Amino acid sequence: MKYNNLLLVCILLFMTRTTVTAQNLVPNGDLETIRGCSGASSSGYPDILDSAANWIRPTFGSADYLNGCTLSVPTNILGHQSAHSGVGYAGIYIWIDAASTIPDYREYMEVQLTNTLISGKQYHFQMYVSLAESYYSYTTSSLGAYFSDTLIHDFSTQNNLPFTPQVSNSTGPITDTNNWVLIQGDFIAAGGEKYLIIGNFKNYANSDSVFLRSGSMYQSTYIFVDDVSLTTNSTGIENYNDQNERVQLYPNPSNGIFTIDYNLSAQNSALEIRDITGRLVHEEVIRGAKGNKKVDMTALESGMYFYLINSDGRIIIKDKFSINK
Repeated sequence: MKYNNLLLVCILLFMTRTTVTAQNLVPNGDLETIRGCSGASSSGYPDILDSAANWIRPTFGSADYLNGCTLSVPTNILGHQSAHSGVGYAGIYIWIDAASTIPDYREYMEVQLTNTLISGKQYHFQMYVSLAESYYSYTTSSLGAYFSDTLIHDFSTQNNLPFTPQVSNSTGPITDTNNWVLIQGDFIAAGGEKYLIIGNFKNYANSDSVFLRSGSMYQSTYIFVDDVSLTTNSTGIENYNDQNERVQLYPNPSNGIFTIDYNLSAQNSALEIRDITGRLVHEEVIRGAKGNKKVDMTALESGMYFYLINSDGRIIIKDKFSINK
């Protein structure tokens, strides 16, 4: 009997360990927790500011919240869509035609993360979106996620926020009204980011648009958003510490000309340079296990970057450096 009990405990522990998932740093990312059911704006739509727990709207543009008690789901004035999970989801305008009185009108949804992001650490963001079938004549691919170190809260504007998102939609124009489309991407945190804002950060002139149909009341693009998450990237870059392997980059900062001294176990290693969003901007091979190498990155703009050296499938070092011209 004791043996059976011990075996059962081991099985339960194994099952517990294998079902552990990365922590979502976005509170109420599934948009299921509500503040109340009376948060309707003057136009009758449920305002995310008063309805969905943890979420706010950073500008006067009134992001909406759809849940059975705020606006009927799955069928409502905006279209027909079941939530990606549960019953609640959000809705935002991400594009308005130039003929509108407010061509750069945008709606955003903002949330404070449960933890402040750590400099140099890689994160994985994802969300699911769907085009609202009743409120579109055009669509766009201009959609992203911006991570800020300060709260964005300016009700004096309803235009686009002029920020560069760390994660941008790479799936193309959002056209699916039946299914949920996954938007995702990885980035390296600059450090200090603690707020997430979702929306289109481009103005009308810089947003792409695709005409889909005529006869709609609104020359616009309105999307639903659900299941938003931010996790540390478990498959991302991590430092590998070995006292027998050494890498040094200098001078730091510089004008773009650097020297790398290295003592590695492998004869050939890969050097990668990435910008603060995690995008690969330069790569080359380091030949030989020991020596020094001049690296010319004067073609890159001034700013902070990360360098990684990959040797035998291991990240030997990951560190940041700056280019000042």
